[in-house]
Amino acid sequence: MPSTEHEAAIELVRLAPHLVTGLLADLFDVDVSACVSATAFAESSRVLEARTLHADAAFVYSDGDGAAVLSVIFEVQRSWDADKRLTWRLYLAHLEHEVRAPAALVVYCPDPRLGARYRAMLADDGISSLLRPLIVTSDDLPLIVDPDIAAREPERVILSALAHHRQADLKPAFPAFDAALAALTATLGIDRAIAYHDVIKVVMQHATYEAWRNHMTTTEIPRVWLSDENQRIHERGWRKGAAEAKAADILKVLEARGFAVPDDLRERILATTDLDRLDTWLGEAVIASTLDDFAA
Repeated sequence: MPSTEHEAAIELVRLAPHLVTGLLADLFDVDVSACVSATAFAESSRVLEARTLHADAAFVYSDGDGAAVLSVIFEVQRSWDADKRLTWRLYLAHLEHEVRAPAALVVYCPDPRLGARYRAMLADDGISSLLRPLIVTSDDLPLIVDPDIAAREPERVILSALAHHRQADLKPAFPAFDAALAALTATLGIDRAIAYHDVIKVVMQHATYEAWRNHMTTTEIPRVWLSDENQRIHERGWRKGAAEAKAADILKVLEARGFAVPDDLRERILATTDLDRLDTWLGEAVIASTLDDFAA
């Protein structure tokens, strides 16, 4: 199960590669009508003998006869990295050489300001090797709250929640989540629906997830996609992943502030599974003047 937003976005496109071609068609007018199937391409590729490059995800799309007609690199970019103008060129050249089909680069930047910065950097970059990444931001993915749309495009609902969970209240989208999970269960089966539900849980803050649980117990929604036992198993897994991520954040804050965290304190933080306590410790990590003041 993914434990971070970055991992959740990558997991979602791996589960549903047609999301990428949908973005290409809807946002960039790319003709994807010949793409009827998709297979994953090895994201780790050794090129130029000396370097190993690792893309977040890569896909090869084929026509009805099985011939490759399009290849796509999908990257999630949450921070600035000026070297991407170099590595992205290598990704694309290698993929196109191996697959022998046109290659596109789709970059998902949740922050529109970061997306604009990358667009500006690459607007006139290159002479013979002009790089044109197709950058998607949260501005391009409005939060979907309509159950009818969710029933038709369930994966798009989850992508929109990934794009907006920090800025928007997800509760109005709960009926759309219901419809999306019901549609996924009907078309893909319970196991795949559980995988999509795991992606949804990653983007929910603790309070939002509790509201989602309450919604499930008070609303008439299809529950066949997740048995009570699986719900307990995945709930434990979600809480474990959320606690591990929050504990890692606490240690990063302390270390960034110059504290040398002793092993016993580090182990105590990492062993804690109480999310409310971890939230409190994270706040203390930001303001503590000494480690004696922290997590007393």
